[in-house]
Amino acid sequence: ELMPNLPKNITDNSLKDLDLIENQETVYLDTSRKGFLLTIDIRGIKTFSFEYKFNKLLRSVSIGTHPNISLNKARLKWLEYSKKVLDGKDIWLYTNVENSQEDNNLNEEKAITRILSEKEITLFWERIDSINQLSAITKLALKLILLTGIQKDDLLLATWDDININKRSWVLNSKKEVFLNSLSIEMLLEIQDFEHHTAYSNTALKQAIIDSNNRVINLSPRTLDRALSKQGCKRLGIIPFQPNDLAETHNKLIEDYAEVKEISVKEQHSSYDNYDSEFIAKYIKSLVDA
Repeated sequence: ELMPNLPKNITDNSLKDLDLIENQETVYLDTSRKGFLLTIDIRGIKTFSFEYKFNKLLRSVSIGTHPNISLNKARLKWLEYSKKVLDGKDIWLYTNVENSQEDNNLNEEKAITRILSEKEITLFWERIDSINQLSAITKLALKLILLTGIQKDDLLLATWDDININKRSWVLNSKKEVFLNSLSIEMLLEIQDFEHHTAYSNTALKQAIIDSNNRVINLSPRTLDRALSKQGCKRLGIIPFQPNDLAETHNKLIEDYAEVKEISVKEQHSSYDNYDSEFIAKYIKSLVDA
């Protein structure tokens, strides 16, 4: 990725004219504000972030996308975060929010919703398969959450009767219909290769799977959480996150895509023709192949 400096006289209006350099993801640095970055990804989304080191580990916190947040507000947020880091707080994991009670000086820590960055998506996708401690089904399940935006609990309850691969359709709870992009289809076909449960060596577990009412993903609810435990994420080289954060990342990518294309999310979901879920597959492929 390219890392030029932000113009010193940059404004919200001139920021709109900033673009990719050489059609690659471009990260603009603010030389007067340590760790303040503006990233323009391959979709044209402009994202402010704060990068810092904590216990010798590099952290990156998203501040917001432009123009949803102005340049001035992003800089003020950078200043707030910088002060907290100097006070020894790891804001990547926690952020202070004002208590709405009468004593406005009291603060409480609240977990930040984790939306994975492009770099984190790339690391997740490239490294998850190399973790020998995880089963093939676990790896495929986590990838499916990112590809489809389906929440963990819905994924674990789904049966093959809910899926029509030919129509590229996945019906959740007999209500919500999810369109399956090309990578999702690849994952599901790979999961079908384990229909006879050759991935499992424990006889009792095999029988439990056979009796599991034709589930797509034959895992316990906590398996995916354990896969992304502190140790699991350490192997990925990513700050800890939860399985459903992959679904949130999927939804954020769709929202950003709709914003760039000036299409409302409601319009995208109104029919298969308008809903370009295939964008997610193309996007991940572009990151991995870069």
